[in-house]
Amino acid sequence: MDLPSISKKYITLPEASTDVHVIKLEFSNLIFVIVSTNGKLGDMVQNVLFERQTPNVPEMILPREAGTYESHMLIGCDRDEAHLLAKKIATELKTDKKVIVSSTLGRPISYTDAGELCKALVSP
Repeated sequence: MDLPSISKKYITLPEASTDVHVIKLEFSNLIFVIVSTNGKLGDMVQNVLFERQTPNVPEMILPREAGTYESHMLIGCDRDEAHLLAKKIATELKTDKKVIVSSTLGRPISYTDAGELCKALVSP
């Protein structure tokens, strides 16, 4: 059994003016992402890749490969913004593994701030 790889970053979300810890634990069968403003776990959403789509039309402006994710609330308040953030993170990680996202963000964040979170997760 391999130990998980762990990465941790502390970033500022520019539009929300909020400092957050972004932690990624990558196990052999899943990726667990923690986005925390207070050092605690929050609402947890699980995303499972349902279908991978590869367009065969060269003129399409879609990315070469896209996926459809099923999203399920595991713990916490079932809010649309929690599902959207979790799907954005799962899409940016480009993995076939299950992705579980825990977030303590109390308010919805902008698409730009979600992009900053994703950059922190995919950068080495």
